[in-house]
Amino acid sequence: MWGYKKIVNPVKFEFKNIVGGVALGIPNFFSIYLLLLLLSKGWEGSVVFPINNVGVLLFAALFGYLFLGKAYRNKSGRFYYGLFVHNIDFF
Repeated sequence: MWGYKKIVNPVKFEFKNIVGGVALGIPNFFSIYLLLLLLSKGWEGSVVFPINNVGVLLFAALFGYLFLGKAYRNKSGRFYYGLFVHNIDFF
């Protein structure tokens, strides 16, 4: 059914979708490249992957705050609790 829908109603490429795909693809490529580079240099996976995960969380939070106006309110401490639980991997 999916193939039939794509033939009958083909996907229309828009410029904003291409720009968005490139904007997401470039950081993802270099993230994977850095992971493979660090692992090939002898870094332990137990160090590399938690650092990568925390970096992704912090970058997403910072991006949301700066560019999307997302405010992280600490009504019940869930945001900071989540960061704390996620960082337990380091200890």
